[in-house]
Amino acid sequence: MQGDHEQAERLLSASLTLARDHADVGGMAAALNLLGVLAHNAARPDEARAFLNEALPLWEVERRDLGRTSPLFNLGRLSLYWGEPHDAVEPLSRALAFWRTSGNTHGVAYALYSLGRALLDIGDTGQAQHLLRESLDLRRAIGDERGIIASQTALGLSAVMGGEFREALPLLSDALTRSVRLGHRRNIAESLEDYAAYAARAGSAAQAVRWCAAARNLRAMIGAPAAPWMNGRSPSP
Repeated sequence: MQGDHEQAERLLSASLTLARDHADVGGMAAALNLLGVLAHNAARPDEARAFLNEALPLWEVERRDLGRTSPLFNLGRLSLYWGEPHDAVEPLSRALAFWRTSGNTHGVAYALYSLGRALLDIGDTGQAQHLLRESLDLRRAIGDERGIIASQTALGLSAVMGGEFREALPLLSDALTRSVRLGHRRNIAESLEDYAAYAARAGSAAQAVRWCAAARNLRAMIGAPAAPWMNGRSPSP
């Protein structure tokens, strides 16, 4: 999450080797799942999909709860992030059902958020906002700072696209403040892109360009370029 992809890959690859040496199916699924997350974060979607597709049947053997992640969830998130929201709905819905059954509040909140984002991109704004508000309420209740940032961002962007700037600004502002406090640089870059979308829609093209430039510079520093679905975050005024 800090952008040190090389060290993360070394550790996760070592974990996968150990799991394979000990025929630990659950361990293999967990390591492959996180290697998929790493590739996703490093903007290597084809590699991410290969890891996750290898992890999914191993995970399905025992459906071990991995916390706020699973190959099923991450395959849906991958489709969402790389511009295929229709393909994201089915795996994200299944992940949500799994986590509701297992009583994993963190997982439920993450699935609600991601499914809400997919529906928002498809155009089902009403249902999307319902899911996003539920995810935000859960995340606030359990003190999930990164989750709060994501849910606030999505609700803020929904408000921006609807021209509800007064409602959007406090959501986006608080998300950026929390991102800076956490020191999570990818979240900071995404928050800057959200501000760019706000500025563009509000009629301040020059400010939108400045926010975009700041986000691009930060992404270059951590080796995490924006995914295709983010290109719609900064629409023309």
